Amino acid sequence: MSALSLPVSPVVSILTILLPVLAYLNANAHPHVLSFARANSSARLKQLTPYILQTLQGLLITILATLLLQDAVPGQLSTCGLESRWMDLYRHKDGSTIRKIQDQLECCGLNSVKDRAYPFPKSGASTCADTYGRDQSCRDPWSASLRTNAGVDFGVVVAVGLLQVRVDRRTMADP
Repeated sequence: MSALSLPVSPVVSILTILLPVLAYLNANAHPHVLSFARANSSARLKQLTPYILQTLQGLLITILATLLLQDAVPGQLSTCGLESRWMDLYRHKDGSTIRKIQDQLECCGLNSVKDRAYPFPKSGASTCADTYGRDQSCRDPWSASLRTNAGVDFGVVVAVGLLQVRVDRRTMADP
């Protein structure tokens, strides 16, 4: 994902990577914390701790799923993010990043092969399309890459959420 400089927050990416690990730890700790809380019923916070952990994990799953679904489904929000990211790269003359995107996706420019493409226009210099013989703009393949990456991450988050529901039902049934 970083090779394509997709407009995805690093925080969302890191949390999506950490979520299965945190869920595993929470699932293994949940029965122990629950039995400890039941055995020590004097402190109300101790009794609520397992439910607080499950609720926090559920909130994290919901937030991540919502953010990832916005990029997994074609729409104005993802289109705007791609446009803004490309404009940032072009405005800062980040030729190496634009070239990586163009090379990996075998395209030139964003909306057309001449739209903010690398190499940057100079008088008498050849264009990306001329230099590399490409006739496709980057918008469609770059957008497809964003949807694919967000879709995979969304799938991970949903799977963790389904496992959490299963763990909740199992531990709630065992008094």
